[in-house]
Amino acid sequence: MTQTPVPMLTIVCIAVSACLSILVPVALLIGCRVRFGRGPKAAAVGALCFFVSVMVLETLLHQVVFSLFPALPFLPAAYVLYGCLASGLFEETARLLGLKWLCRKDPDFVTGLGYGIGHGGFEAVVMVGINLVASLVLVLALNHGADLASGLTQAQIDVFSSTPSTAFLWSGAERLISICLHIALSVLIWMVVTKRISHWFYWVSVGLHALSNAGAALYQCGVWTSLPLTELWTLCTTVLTVALVVFLLKRQPHKEFSA
Repeated sequence: MTQTPVPMLTIVCIAVSACLSILVPVALLIGCRVRFGRGPKAAAVGALCFFVSVMVLETLLHQVVFSLFPALPFLPAAYVLYGCLASGLFEETARLLGLKWLCRKDPDFVTGLGYGIGHGGFEAVVMVGINLVASLVLVLALNHGADLASGLTQAQIDVFSSTPSTAFLWSGAERLISICLHIALSVLIWMVVTKRISHWFYWVSVGLHALSNAGAALYQCGVWTSLPLTELWTLCTTVLTVALVVFLLKRQPHKEFSA
């Protein structure tokens, strides 16, 4: 089998995205610990809640739904509506329950912040970062003719050699946006749990979460074919969410947010 060398720029872009997906959550957690003196516990709960709600419960639901309705992926409107609402309900309910448990002992702002870092950071590392590291090892092996790559087809190899190098940067950029979204939604739910805002904002969080996923769902079912447009959608919904959270925070007494 003929091996096609992978451009060095592609390797660099994969490495950059891998670093963003893994090192940014670690840096945020360290910064939270240094600034507030705590945060890892809330982050651990956030990571656990993401794992249970998304990787276990939501996955099981998808298996059941797609087995009962195999045509669903071919019905764009139904697919987008189902996928986005399922994601919003599972993750925001897990966020609500996780923060309710955490805030019984520590209702401070850092609890919401730490939870968001753990929730979004775990997703970034497990869903993207690990795969990017594996891809990085693979392309380095391909360029050096290592036996590690001997089981691949030429089509799989061509994905790395023919895809524009900068396209691999989208993964890292998307993770940064997603982490910001999860932190903002976690602070929003923290305000709900601590009764700083109405409990109806839980449903606002579900709606914002679903809205943020709509672009990716449209891309997955082929309605949108532009990856930059998809990421722009996610960025805009994240900016909207962050702006709402900042507005609500500014209405709270300043003394409530001391370390």
